[in-house]
Amino acid sequence: MAVRPSRRARVGAERERGPIRVNVGGALFTAFALVLVLEGIAPLLFPALWKEAFRRFIGLANGQLRFLGLMSVVAGIALLFAMHGF
Repeated sequence: MAVRPSRRARVGAERERGPIRVNVGGALFTAFALVLVLEGIAPLLFPALWKEAFRRFIGLANGQLRFLGLMSVVAGIALLFAMHGF
């Protein structure tokens, strides 16, 4: 039976290999592609409801639209924290 190296030894070995490279451009492209897919589902499946939703948005005051935008940003950040635990 082989002896497994300690966590300290594994972390030291990882440091010797160098920094972990992340393809940020690819991740952003993937995120943008997912946004397009998700945004396209509503007009594809429910065009009349989608038009009505835009009519309602047009009637909102600027402050109300900003609040909705803020809530979307907060919800997105909360989801990122929940998924990745930064």
